[in-house]
Amino acid sequence: MLIRTIALAGIALFSLGLISGQEAPQSTYVSAPPADRTHREGTRLDQQAAKLRIENDRLITQLGLEDNPVQVLENLAAQRIYRANRDDPEDNQWTISGILTEFEGKNYLLIEQAVRIRQ
Repeated sequence: MLIRTIALAGIALFSLGLISGQEAPQSTYVSAPPADRTHREGTRLDQQAAKLRIENDRLITQLGLEDNPVQVLENLAAQRIYRANRDDPEDNQWTISGILTEFEGKNYLLIEQAVRIRQ
């Protein structure tokens, strides 16, 4: 029985390529964020001050001084900001809450709540 168990374990390891002399495949998971300051998927923003602007018919925000511009995903909150910025581009200060998503090394923002900061 013991020999049969060892033989089955050997067959399993061989089929996985772990004892065939080949190197195990390298993981494509990156544990550290890239140098361009991409934030992790699911990062929550809670009442974050932000400047929002329209660029190429898309709503863009700069969340912090060091962060890359983040494209805002379309929803009703973004539509309200878009229309307000279109009407008065100079009054672009908002307090926003939402969730950051990540795709192909870039962040996107899904706004859940937005309050205009009157200047």
